[in-house]
Amino acid sequence: MPANGWDYGELFEYISEHPSATAEKIGKTVCDGIMADAARTEKGFVSAAVTDLRRYGAIVTALELLSIEVASDEAALSDSVRSAVYRTERCGANSLWEGYSDMADLGQIAAALVPLMGDAAQRLSNVLDMAVVYKCEGEYHTDMSGLGIYYPSPSEIKALDKYRSVCPTEAYADFLKLLGDSAADEECELEAVYDLTGKYRLSITRPEIINNVAANMYIYDEKNSAYIYI
Repeated sequence: MPANGWDYGELFEYISEHPSATAEKIGKTVCDGIMADAARTEKGFVSAAVTDLRRYGAIVTALELLSIEVASDEAALSDSVRSAVYRTERCGANSLWEGYSDMADLGQIAAALVPLMGDAAQRLSNVLDMAVVYKCEGEYHTDMSGLGIYYPSPSEIKALDKYRSVCPTEAYADFLKLLGDSAADEECELEAVYDLTGKYRLSITRPEIINNVAANMYIYDEKNSAYIYI
């Protein structure tokens, strides 16, 4: 979602001119309007989708079954599952400068777990494909499924107890806690030092427990005086 939201005037004008338009067509108009507006300010960094809420129950059921299967599998306690989920794309802010939206793309989570969890993950992926009836993507978000879900950053895992009260399925909350607990058991410390050569040197304790490294990248938008997370 772009920072500017969408053009309500254009939306209501469409509804006024097409009083019999279906919810899907109205949603498509919203998505297209978002992308048109983003082209002027945040081109390439925005995605939007229309979801058929009649599929909501099927999504929750598939998510619950996958979460239960992960929790019952010893692989869930290893780095493989946590690393697969961690590599999925985050929706919105994901840095100390912007804060954390604590949202991840649900379709990418399902796809990442297919090699590890098989049919349970594929079932969720298939349901999502049926639920998302229209989507549009910027050039930097071409793998988004169209539906995000709460996935806390390590620093926000303490908020999980509050999330339980609104979580669509208790099993997914347990899934998050399981991954959070296994990560907490293997903490390491990082120290970044800017040396005289003009480069940053990163020192890591316990490097043997790290199996992937990711970097957040930004560009500076001079017009809006803001950093944009890529």
